[in-house]
Amino acid sequence: MSASEINIRCPGCGNGVFLQGGAGTCSKCALEARADFLPAEGQGITCCAICQRRDLYQQRDFNRTLGAAVATLTCVVSFGLFFWNWLAGLGTLVGLALLDLGLFLMLDEVVICYACGAIHRGFAKNADIPGFNLVVLDRYEKRTG
Repeated sequence: MSASEINIRCPGCGNGVFLQGGAGTCSKCALEARADFLPAEGQGITCCAICQRRDLYQQRDFNRTLGAAVATLTCVVSFGLFFWNWLAGLGTLVGLALLDLGLFLMLDEVVICYACGAIHRGFAKNADIPGFNLVVLDRYEKRTG
């Protein structure tokens, strides 16, 4: 397991801040940030280390924007190849599925807070934290939106 860290948005300027060991400084506005609710060594996350809420979800540690861009590009290329050679178009989709499977098996999971968006990386796994749930996210977006 790698060293644990928490990624948050700076409350002052919105820049990304990496908290290692529970503290960090924004590189843009120099605001100090702290995680006051860190679990004990070897313990899994049970609540957000930043806001102490318990609405958390797990996902693989991969950039969502990059994943969506790769999937979109593959679909466009595959669609174009179907007109030239249907087997090449199908092979492109199978290749993407194999890449997705490989990334799924290789990448670790991160725990993300619905309320503040803090990403908890490198902590012990907690099987009680479910996957993403759109209903829970909608509940938090209605509170802030």
